[in-house]
Amino acid sequence: MEMYNIEIVVTLKEPAVFASGHEAGNLIRTQDYIPGNVILGAFARRFLHELKSRKSASDLEFKQFFLSDAVRFENLYPAGGKPESLIATTTIPFSTLTCKDYPRPCSEKEEKFMKDKHPYTDFLLGKMVHECDKCDAPLKNREGFYYTVGKRNKYDFRVQPEKVVRMHNVIEDRLQRPTEEVGGVFSFEALEEEQSFRGFIGFYDETVRDDFKNTLVGSEEKIDIVLGRARSRGYGEAELRMLDPGTYDIPGSLLKDEFDSRWEDFQAKMKNHFSITLHSDAIVTDKFLCYHTTLTKSIMAAELGINADTLKLKNAFSRFITLDGFSGVHGLPLESEIAIEKGSAFLFEIVGIEEIDEIKESLQRVEEGGIGFRRNEGFGRLIVCDGYHLRKREGGSDG
Repeated sequence: MEMYNIEIVVTLKEPAVFASGHEAGNLIRTQDYIPGNVILGAFARRFLHELKSRKSASDLEFKQFFLSDAVRFENLYPAGGKPESLIATTTIPFSTLTCKDYPRPCSEKEEKFMKDKHPYTDFLLGKMVHECDKCDAPLKNREGFYYTVGKRNKYDFRVQPEKVVRMHNVIEDRLQRPTEEVGGVFSFEALEEEQSFRGFIGFYDETVRDDFKNTLVGSEEKIDIVLGRARSRGYGEAELRMLDPGTYDIPGSLLKDEFDSRWEDFQAKMKNHFSITLHSDAIVTDKFLCYHTTLTKSIMAAELGINADTLKLKNAFSRFITLDGFSGVHGLPLESEIAIEKGSAFLFEIVGIEEIDEIKESLQRVEEGGIGFRRNEGFGRLIVCDGYHLRKREGGSDG
């Protein structure tokens, strides 16, 4: 299934707060990226503003753009590389472990000045170890985002956005002065300004893509938007720029290899196996709407339309998180949901089937469409047979 995308870059002009849930204390933390539902809300507000000023925008267009699966607002992850390149990134898989004392992958700047370079390993396809083979230090998970450069994606570099903590006072409505009550002081952890985040908006219809761009952006090269929490307190002002539209392999231009190429490389390494790596959080339930905290062979078999006995889960590195939210319309918290966290990685074996071409086609369909609920908000994106797992250590498959 062909998807028509508009790649976008958001550059923060002010610090921004993208809270993931309700905080127990007086510090409200931010996520490390811009969620897809935040981009959806920003464009929806812009659309409603346009609707008031001109009659050409219709309720039917609003439903098509924001309330259906015809348009998908993907997460925007911190861009890598130099300011003029802004390379797309994705989450470092949880199957990646690195030396505790000399953690890698690291940024290009850190890599340049790092004298002692210890290897990092992806253990999805191999046997797990717990000590660095260079210094015997314990291994730990390497978190953050990464991008690849070089022939066959040889070099990995890590990106972690900068953050700042700002303190505030609660202001009394009647006297317009700081309150003296307990809890009157609170802090926001925010993403620093002048940072850029890259992602895309996906469309299954080229006409819908063109209508969206003409209605929401028009001939402007860039637009000003306000994102996240505490927008009235000096947070969230940003600049959004649309890159040239095109047709890209999922997820956007991140993957340099086509699906067939990735599949063949994976089969050459591990015949009748495939991996699933979550590019974003996935909200998956059973038929009784009970949340799953990991991917199982039954879930994947149902997605692929095959018998569960034809799959075997060989390895898994996964976590789950609780998603909370708040309705500004109703002034009430939203119902909590459980999601399998982005970066979770799974290895499956196909058993008892000689011809696996149909499973290959089904996997490509699942990669294009995603899994679970709220896919129009950026949830449920995944990568099949990610070439990252084939490179056992940085610098190539031979370590």
